Amino acid sequence: MMPEFLAFLVCALAAFDAWLTQRRMRAYGTKIELNPVLVVGARYLSLHWVMLFGIFAPSALIAAFLLYKEFILALAFFAGFRTNLFLIQCLSLLLERKPLLPPPAK
Repeated sequence: MMPEFLAFLVCALAAFDAWLTQRRMRAYGTKIELNPVLVVGARYLSLHWVMLFGIFAPSALIAAFLLYKEFILALAFFAGFRTNLFLIQCLSLLLERKPLLPPPAK
């Protein structure tokens, strides 16, 4: 039961990451993304497909492989890695909404 939950957690966090990255790339352009695979892919495919093949599918395939081979400890580490990325994304959302510096005076 716990390994399946970890695999589901990885997929859910990857889906959130893909959604948020897609939203940011639509709002700010492709230059906002640091992953070169996503930037180059966005030139040739729609952002939906780039997020599917660039973020969600690799994480889901890795989680499925680790679950199939019963590498539970590795799956737990991968879930922790994805959780850390989720926390970083949440913090960056806070910075988007509340800038640290006040606007420049005129």
